[in-house]
Amino acid sequence: KGIKVVCLSGPLDMQYISFLESDMKITFSRVDSDTAALREEGGQSDDIAGKEAITKLFRDRSGKEDMSVRFEKLGEKAPAAVLNLSESDRRFDDMMKFYSTSRNEKTDDPSYSLILNSSSPLITKLCDAASKDAENEKLVSAVKQIWYLSLLAQRRLTADELYCFINDSFSSIENSL
Repeated sequence: KGIKVVCLSGPLDMQYISFLESDMKITFSRVDSDTAALREEGGQSDDIAGKEAITKLFRDRSGKEDMSVRFEKLGEKAPAAVLNLSESDRRFDDMMKFYSTSRNEKTDDPSYSLILNSSSPLITKLCDAASKDAENEKLVSAVKQIWYLSLLAQRRLTADELYCFINDSFSSIENSL
């Protein structure tokens, strides 16, 4: 899609980027830090039935009431949901990894933004179901699965999150038989 990409995977790349940004007045950000470049024509989606109900369900299931939930047209082949971490939080996490420490999940809550791909058939079905019955057990289960999968694509799950994800997955399989 015409995005210029630089692969920086070495241990000193973070410091090198900081040097370039301060010295040359340029800015680097990860390709997945913003979905603006990935959007199709007509990118934002405002006229979706069940949008408020789905937003509330994702916030409830994630435990993050102030989380940003956006609907964007990313294309049918793109993932149904993408969880973004702000660039400053991502750099903080990279710095913590460099010093072999980790974020305290209870006090240092990162600011996530959940982007739901309104071009995805899964999100379309989810919104249709939410506009009819937002408390449907299958709908709530699907929202949980999508949340955990998008979280898993972003980082490792905590022990509690992994336990819930595995149990929900087994329940979904059992209910589908």
